[in-house]
Amino acid sequence: MNYWVFPGIPQEAQEHTYWKSRRNGKDPLKSICNCVTEAFEVKFEDMVSPTRTRTVSEARHCFFFLSYKYTDFPMEELSRFLKRHRTSGIHSKDTAKDLLAVDKYFKKRFDKAEETLKTMINDTFTGFRTL
Repeated sequence: MNYWVFPGIPQEAQEHTYWKSRRNGKDPLKSICNCVTEAFEVKFEDMVSPTRTRTVSEARHCFFFLSYKYTDFPMEELSRFLKRHRTSGIHSKDTAKDLLAVDKYFKKRFDKAEETLKTMINDTFTGFRTL
């Protein structure tokens, strides 16, 4: 089990479990990607392709941000899923964080993807990484 330890907090509050990596034979990265492609109205093939159109790149940013937040996979594995380099994944995660602060349209689509994801993992999710 993955957990963060915070000094001064009771033991039951110290363990924040993550969405298990391969629960019930389902791949969480595929589930997150499905939520993102539905919210951003792009195809998975486009997300993996080298295209740099705004809609597709924003969908990638959203995927990396949500995957990092809701799973315990390292950035290397998240990036490998979309056939990118680790540093591209880190940059996408940071860009998504910046876009959430300024772009209302991106935030609307991001929230839609996150809500779909939260309903999908409602039983198993009890915590997330700090960003």
